[in-house]
Amino acid sequence: MNHQLRTSAAAAAATFLGALALAPLFVGFRWLGPVVVVIVCVAGASLLIRSIPGVAGAAPLAAAAGYLCALTALYAPSQAIAGFLPGPAAVHALGTTLSSGFTDTTEMSAPVSPTTGISLITTGGIGLVAVIIDILATTLRRPALAGLPLLAVFTVPAAVLTKGVGWVPFVFAAAGYLLLLVVEGRERLAGWGRSVVGSAARRWGAAGSVGRQIARSGRGIAAMAITIAVVVPLAIPGLHAGWFGTHHTGNAGVEPGGHGATIQPFVTLRRDLTRSTPIPEFTYTSTGEPGYFRMLTLDEFDGTTWRATGLASGDDISARELRSGTGGREVVTTVTVSGLREAFLPVPQVPVAVDVDGPWKFNTTTQVFYNPQGVTRADQRYTVVSRPLTPSATELAEVSAAVDPSVATYLQYPSSIPQNIKQLADQIVAGARTPYQKAIALQNWFLANFTYDLDAKSGSSTNALESFLRDRTGYCEQFAATMALMARMEGIPSRVDIGFTPGTQIPGTNRYLVTTADAHAWPELYFSGIGWLRFEPTPRGDGQATVPPYGAGGTVPSATLPPTPGASAPQVGNIPSVAPGGAAAPNAGTQSGGEGLSLPHIPLPLVGLVGLIVLAVLCGPAARWWVRQRRWSAADDVAARVHAAWAELGDDLRDLGLDWSGETDTPRRAATALAASTHLRFQEDAREALLRLARAEEIARYAGPLAAQRLSDTHAERDHNIVRQALREAVPRGRRIRALLLPASIAQGLRTRRAGRRATIP
Repeated sequence: MNHQLRTSAAAAAATFLGALALAPLFVGFRWLGPVVVVIVCVAGASLLIRSIPGVAGAAPLAAAAGYLCALTALYAPSQAIAGFLPGPAAVHALGTTLSSGFTDTTEMSAPVSPTTGISLITTGGIGLVAVIIDILATTLRRPALAGLPLLAVFTVPAAVLTKGVGWVPFVFAAAGYLLLLVVEGRERLAGWGRSVVGSAARRWGAAGSVGRQIARSGRGIAAMAITIAVVVPLAIPGLHAGWFGTHHTGNAGVEPGGHGATIQPFVTLRRDLTRSTPIPEFTYTSTGEPGYFRMLTLDEFDGTTWRATGLASGDDISARELRSGTGGREVVTTVTVSGLREAFLPVPQVPVAVDVDGPWKFNTTTQVFYNPQGVTRADQRYTVVSRPLTPSATELAEVSAAVDPSVATYLQYPSSIPQNIKQLADQIVAGARTPYQKAIALQNWFLANFTYDLDAKSGSSTNALESFLRDRTGYCEQFAATMALMARMEGIPSRVDIGFTPGTQIPGTNRYLVTTADAHAWPELYFSGIGWLRFEPTPRGDGQATVPPYGAGGTVPSATLPPTPGASAPQVGNIPSVAPGGAAAPNAGTQSGGEGLSLPHIPLPLVGLVGLIVLAVLCGPAARWWVRQRRWSAADDVAARVHAAWAELGDDLRDLGLDWSGETDTPRRAATALAASTHLRFQEDAREALLRLARAEEIARYAGPLAAQRLSDTHAERDHNIVRQALREAVPRGRRIRALLLPASIAQGLRTRRAGRRATIP
């Protein structure tokens, strides 16, 4: 096995072992098959080109090409040329799949069963790492730097997993990195020459004992380093994330700042709803009818997800300071925590007083209780006094469409939302005269025409929204997020609540049990003079999600009956990302980011893929430019400039695929042979420039101290440019393109340097 094969195999093995760090993110190992295919294709393409004389410098391009072809064959074969070449249709298909994958990553919680999009992201990312490691280890011979991309892979599960990556994936990744260092180090050591065997080794009859001793020492050091890296962190306390990305223990909580909580409630909501065995969260007793428990309010939609803003602001008050007399009849609820470990306190709607131990804060805008220093704990008890709002349908029908300035921000939504969604919302509420009638129309349309399904694709991004409206199946996340968005489009302030449904009564007691199966999301709409009211668009079917009395008693004019699945409605399957003509949505005055130019939407993954292709194509020209600039910048006198021009001429000839004897023959004989060739036979100016350059090279080589004086009137760079231009004009266009993109002189230079390093000591 030659050194190139050993190094390439070690680079591929290191990439594979590093990829195993991603295993905790997935259910099973089905994701690993495509990863192995791409790693093998990258290593194979690179090794194949390195084995061909004259083109070894193009190995990075070959690795990138193998990477792209493998991805295309795996994820877009029907759109590809010959099943694996990435044409325009295949690139578009890959971009679409990649965009879907990025959406999935924001809406699913590890461990996941990999979707096609997530698989493409994983395979594409590991494949890119394989290309980078191959270049670092085999082309640049800098294997130590390969630890950086391997570290990048390792940080993904380290950042995502709440319990950490674990020591087994770390051992695999570290072993792969050390393997690469050992293999490349062996090749570098061999370049110094034959091993010198000491007398002690000869006495023991072990000619190779020195090498084996070095190898044993290296393995011992590596094993010790890995062992220390695994054992020492066990003594360091770790941090573990909870339901909303907060900590289950320690100094968990919401950091101050007022710019929004860094949480992913929808991700954990789906995870808890799909648990095979629900986990008890808390129990409670109530002096009134059991109701919903709010934990968090999401008040801003950025086009990708709903976020909580304004938490931990300076205006928040201590939970014990809350005293309010507004609302309906007073209800007292006593809660006992069991499994819930969160920095957010579940409370009935419209709390007016809370008795809870600890530094809990109350956000007066969102009515959310949070702990900046800790979380709920087992057996913790607290009491909430609430005054649920119970307006009648008549009262709500009298609310005008005028929006209270204090809640105007709850009308904002991105101008990039597809215009057809606004048209669909307009059709649903057509004929409704008041905000209340519009709210009832939206709620009833979802209840009548959609199906509740936890297996449906999750998410509240624009792509997920389009899929939800097209397929008409989903779970509470999509129902709440979509109704809230449509309400804003129709001029009704809205937000999304995350929390729990009332739960189930414990037999023989007056207590109710709430589990992870009761996790829920619902929209809240604001009505002037009344306040925030819950609506229920989710057709959950288990009896837990209930329509409030004011939501069931309203009537909608017959002209606004919700469209059935077969009725004519705006199509949402293929919606442009901006409004027609580049204009903002009709109510852009109330949207965020409504000003500025409207540009065509280009998927970011597609931009990245095109950028990678461009980068790969530019590798060869960039390397050739760097060599040229370095050569000329180092020429600090006239003789050095002559040598640089002569060397550049040789590289130009190699790049164009022309014969050149300048390295083994005298300058005059080499120039005479080239001038007599068909390429310069009819180029008199170029032939004269070539002969002048050859004479200057002879003087620079052999004239010694007199060279500078005899070359005073020499213009080596100008003569070289004349010859170079004539040679380029004399060869076909294909050769010129190959010389630009795949300069053979780069590969020749690498081979020469490697041969020099591996020369043995006489």
